[in-house]
Amino acid sequence: MKPRETRYVTPPTEALEPRCLLSAGGNIDTGFGDNGYLNGYRAEALLGGSIVAQKFSDGSQALASPDGKNVQPYSGPIPQPPPQNVQADGK
Repeated sequence: MKPRETRYVTPPTEALEPRCLLSAGGNIDTGFGDNGYLNGYRAEALLGGSIVAQKFSDGSQALASPDGKNVQPYSGPIPQPPPQNVQADGK
């Protein structure tokens, strides 16, 4: 009896859409916030281009401007992401 030949199937290659980095070379954008960081806060959500964040020290909410330079207290609701159309089995 002749042994079975093993065949491999190569999946088709998909072209990727054009992509760009937010800053050259993948480096942190030092023009944002405090030299690239929003120190002392954890980002929670986006609100019209601004960042809703939670302060590490006391848990209070803050709203950071799009450039991260201006952080103000925030007492409004935290925006929720839109629902996704995913089945229970994850497909």
